[in-house]
Amino acid sequence: MKISQFISVFSAPVLLTAVTLAMTTPAHAQGRSIFDSQQSNSEAATSPESKTPPLTISGMWSGDIDDNLAGDGTLDADFTESPNGDLTGEWSFIFDAGTDYGTIKGKATSDGVSISFIFVPKKPYVHCKFSIKTKASDTEISAPYHFTACGPLTKTEHGTLTISP
Repeated sequence: MKISQFISVFSAPVLLTAVTLAMTTPAHAQGRSIFDSQQSNSEAATSPESKTPPLTISGMWSGDIDDNLAGDGTLDADFTESPNGDLTGEWSFIFDAGTDYGTIKGKATSDGVSISFIFVPKKPYVHCKFSIKTKASDTEISAPYHFTACGPLTKTEHGTLTISP
């Protein structure tokens, strides 16, 4: 047998096998079995890429604050929200005894918020803040709060707040 005949006889089955594999591999990859790692439609709906977005609370919010030591007051908050739900901004409250203000740091999820209202640093309350963590909606945040790092006068201070856009 001449070499040219051998190559043509030998290459025909090799070429046919390669073509057959190339044509059947994609079809097999698209098929589904209990061993496939591909997601079904119901699995895709719960994948991290399709998570429910965080609440939208950007903008001005205002409402009531009831403090066990200062009494009834008003709370104003101006929230800035990033696409992933991180919150920043500014706040102020007014009580008969006075006014105070500061910055906001927190996080919005699809069904709630975690917010620290941080006082503008001033002695002796350099790290003073009051915080909430609660379920919420795009139209209302209502929660008990507590003070932290505010010194001995506010160790027992707490209250509730209810704000809306």
